[in-house]
Amino acid sequence: TVIEKDTACGDLPYIVHEKTVASITDLGNNEHRVIYEIKVENKGGTSTTYTLEDAADFEDDIQILGGSYSSPETGLAAFTGNGFPIVLTTNNTLLAGATETYQVVVNVKIDLSEGSGGDNVYRACGETTTSTEYTAGEGLFNESILKDSEGMVIEKDTACGDLPYIKHTKIASNRTQIDRDE
Repeated sequence: TVIEKDTACGDLPYIVHEKTVASITDLGNNEHRVIYEIKVENKGGTSTTYTLEDAADFEDDIQILGGSYSSPETGLAAFTGNGFPIVLTTNNTLLAGATETYQVVVNVKIDLSEGSGGDNVYRACGETTTSTEYTAGEGLFNESILKDSEGMVIEKDTACGDLPYIKHTKIASNRTQIDRDE
């Protein structure tokens, strides 16, 4: 016979995140607006706190002109030049079952001409890797870092997009002289 039985059960938080390139918009003059979206979800049974950081390591022919980011905690904040890395939130509380969404908007310019600052050779996303992950220094490589309340990295996620670069040269051929006296 069982005289006494004791059990205990507690819920745990379980947070994950996903980063995507939401859009790339051509602004003309080889300038583009890139929007990254990051969703943080607590799939666990109790609330927790987390920190979320964002870092860009673009292809060396892409210049960061500035941008902004938004978070549920701080609202909209702008940066000029290369404002990375960005701390999107610190010790933010996320309830069980809740999701929060962040946006990072970056204005960039691509220049492959000589003397432009990079190596003038564009490396597309995934060009230098054999895995399914993107590599820093390719395209619009961007990485988000999700940390727990102790500052330990829970997970990293990457997103990458590519930019067009169109250059043309006009050459006159088959020139025909026109008599101006007619």
